[in-house]
Amino acid sequence: MPPRAKKAAADKPKKTTERKTRKKKSPTDLKKPPTAFILFSQETRPILKGEQPDLSFGQIGKELGAQWKALSDKEKEKYKAMEQQEKAKYEAKLASSKSKAGDDEDEEEENENEEEDDDEE
Repeated sequence: MPPRAKKAAADKPKKTTERKTRKKKSPTDLKKPPTAFILFSQETRPILKGEQPDLSFGQIGKELGAQWKALSDKEKEKYKAMEQQEKAKYEAKLASSKSKAGDDEDEEEENENEEEDDDEE
């Protein structure tokens, strides 16, 4: 029976995997605001590197995670407040960029309408 199993496997067409391509981001796209942990790690990473320069990137990440877990809720509030400030800035920029994009579309529509009016004359 094993020869038949091999033959059946050989008859099956091979699956081809196609890579999905990501949509390229525009350089003008906004980055999402950092989380409280990211703000904590940005502040703490240089200090940790200074104290223990022999740590690898992964080891630093593990140490930062452990330090974040060890912080009390009261100590984390500082970073959560910073996160809220960054989020508010992001939302304001997002709203202004969306309104600018909407204005640009309106201008394009007006220009198209003007061109159509010129063609009719």
